[in-house]
Amino acid sequence: MLSSTLDSIVHGVAGASKARAQADADVSRYGIALPMRCVLLLVTPLVALVLVLGCGSAKKGSGQGDAGDTGDTGSPGNGPPANGPGGIVTVQESVDVNCGAPTYNGTVSASFSETAAVVADPSCTVSTAGDCQIQICDGGDAGASAPPGPLSAGTIAVSGTASPVSLTPDPDGTYEPYTSSSTGAPFIPPSGTIQVTASGGAVPAFQASVAFGGALTLTSPQISGISTTLPSGDVPFTWTGGSTGDHLQVFLSANATKTASVTCVFSGGSGTVPASAMATMSNLGSLGAGPLSTTSVTAGSFDVVVKAQVINLVAVFTK
Repeated sequence: MLSSTLDSIVHGVAGASKARAQADADVSRYGIALPMRCVLLLVTPLVALVLVLGCGSAKKGSGQGDAGDTGDTGSPGNGPPANGPGGIVTVQESVDVNCGAPTYNGTVSASFSETAAVVADPSCTVSTAGDCQIQICDGGDAGASAPPGPLSAGTIAVSGTASPVSLTPDPDGTYEPYTSSSTGAPFIPPSGTIQVTASGGAVPAFQASVAFGGALTLTSPQISGISTTLPSGDVPFTWTGGSTGDHLQVFLSANATKTASVTCVFSGGSGTVPASAMATMSNLGSLGAGPLSTTSVTAGSFDVVVKAQVINLVAVFTK
């Protein structure tokens, strides 16, 4: 089940083809978009981890819309097919705690295509180790590219976030990502349901919901400020909080002679990044982690993944 969840993360359709900046476009490609602030940006194959070094402001998008109807919550493990019509809607929050009061940065992105499969980068190899997927690339711009031919699913309304969001497609079928930044309430509440409703277009109308059972607190490894030391062998991750079925998503990335990245999805309060995955990392890299909730729905011939993720821990690691 978890391997399917990983596939939906790594092989998701592009979150948006018209991001505000190239860095946002790179991370949106994988359904992960962290705002550009006062940061050190480490661009990696699966995720650009933003290590916040100071305070600043993030551009806020304009999307505000009506809330969708409540639907059934799906379970992780349902991803898009390797080929065929598909799409992805990602609701994300990244948390900056280095500017005094926490700053909650929200992003909503969507993309749909007749071909869900990404175009593989020939310089990259992908393998699986336990609950983790490993990607190693020869070039600095690692990873796959988004499939061509974006399609519209009409207006996409998201509710259950701090404020309702509405994405309207451009004439070419692409969706500009919504972004927000606030020191008030979290963009994604620690517990509750997020509802996504599409009015329909080339992609038929659909609705789906994902839920979180409560805040997750990482208990291992120990993070001091924005740094941590990880062993070269197996790295256990443990956490408390949430509810049964909640998932923790972990990203590791490092650049040396090759660019390596590891994406893991754990459940049940614990999980392990195996030694074989850590062996692909150099002695200095970046780490990101947070809760993940995902489901999939069928809209005509399209398989659509809807996921919500919170990245509330970002750090530099050494080993």
